[in-house]
Amino acid sequence: MELLVNIIQTSTLIIIGYFIWLLKSKVEELRAIEERLRIERKKIYEDLLEPFAITLAGTQSGKEQEYSAKAIQKIQSPEYRMAMWNFNFIASDDAILAFNSLMQSFYQQSKGVKQKPRDVLNLLGGFLLELRKSLGNKKTKLGAPDMLKGMLSDIDEVLKS
Repeated sequence: MELLVNIIQTSTLIIIGYFIWLLKSKVEELRAIEERLRIERKKIYEDLLEPFAITLAGTQSGKEQEYSAKAIQKIQSPEYRMAMWNFNFIASDDAILAFNSLMQSFYQQSKGVKQKPRDVLNLLGGFLLELRKSLGNKKTKLGAPDMLKGMLSDIDEVLKS
């Protein structure tokens, strides 16, 4: 009888140990997949943000027309369009919606529809905020304007107008 109890206890410990090991390996595998996705997301996000960085550099240097033309050329490139497709596959719903709103604003501007700089900056800041959240900062306390304050010297004045 004592032998049977020992066998049952040992078997139970082995089975529990196996399930713990199996669970741990699955968690580690999921973490590795998530890390690879985070790295891939970050690269695609950088590609999508490049025209906006070019545009902001133009506003800071006083060469808005020249830099704006470079940004538009970048947006119209096949590489950028491919990055947009990839973005739609891996980004969160909120990030996609924020990007779509931002791009619609730029498309309207290219058609001659006047946009308030404040509205465009809020869209850009909102997009940056959603990217931040999708890269792991889900509980951020920052707002859309906070995402741009380090990039634009006069953002407070622009947002008030």
